[in-house]
Amino acid sequence: SIQRAMCEAFSVPPGSECRLWMKSSDSSCERLRNVHVSVLDACLSSGMTVIMETRNADGTWPSSRPQIMRNSVEEQDSYRGQPGVCGLTNLGNTCFMNSALQCLSNTPPLTEYFLQSSYLEELNFTNPLGMKGEIAEAYADVIKQMWSGRHYSVVPRVFKTKVGHFASQFLGYQQHDSQELLSFLLDGLHEDLNRVKNKEYIELRDADGRPDQEVAEEAWRNHRRRNDSVIVDTFHGLFKSTLVCPECLKVSVTFDPFCYLSVPLPVSKERVMEVFFVSLDPYAKPAQV
Repeated sequence: SIQRAMCEAFSVPPGSECRLWMKSSDSSCERLRNVHVSVLDACLSSGMTVIMETRNADGTWPSSRPQIMRNSVEEQDSYRGQPGVCGLTNLGNTCFMNSALQCLSNTPPLTEYFLQSSYLEELNFTNPLGMKGEIAEAYADVIKQMWSGRHYSVVPRVFKTKVGHFASQFLGYQQHDSQELLSFLLDGLHEDLNRVKNKEYIELRDADGRPDQEVAEEAWRNHRRRNDSVIVDTFHGLFKSTLVCPECLKVSVTFDPFCYLSVPLPVSKERVMEVFFVSLDPYAKPAQV
């Protein structure tokens, strides 16, 4: 591939994360997202320059303006904090987005997946339901900066721009529902990282009295044949639904995949009240019970 050849030519240390840019004769640059293609498949033409950059130790890219808050360059360069203990700056009223990002950042299996750069091998550029890997890459940039241990706070401006580009309801800097943003992000990450390139048609079978274990395993296999990603590995499960016909008493059991659970908030049946006793004696003072 192009990236492998350039890494060898420039003696890039193994494990370094790189990305490529194609610069044409008119000085315009275009990102080459699928770095695993050959020179022929990349449609490189004569007079075109290929530029390679490697990710900085603080999670930023040399070509991007660092999305950080700092008082001085010296302070930022010398700062060393606990990885993951990092704030996110509000861009207007984007606390709904920051809270969702912090929740996902503290989900160990997902964060380790991105910190180890496992996502690079699973980016799905051809999925019509995905976003050509852009959401996954933008999310990875935020996570790597937050877990570099070199920032007090990160400004997720590029991530916010990508979200607004693919989901117009999140354009601007107004307040939105955090769960809606989380739902969009998990779906986007799943489709961008779906290991299934060609989704096959699957005909579902009825339970027909088979054991629940057998029916559930079949439902999960069918689900994984079309949906296979780190999001499925971490967040998906199965709901069991049972329907009983009131006339023939036939029982229908199905197992449906889910990613979100709606749970009721507990309502307390006890109330704390302040009671004051007022005596008929006009000389007695009211007393709190």
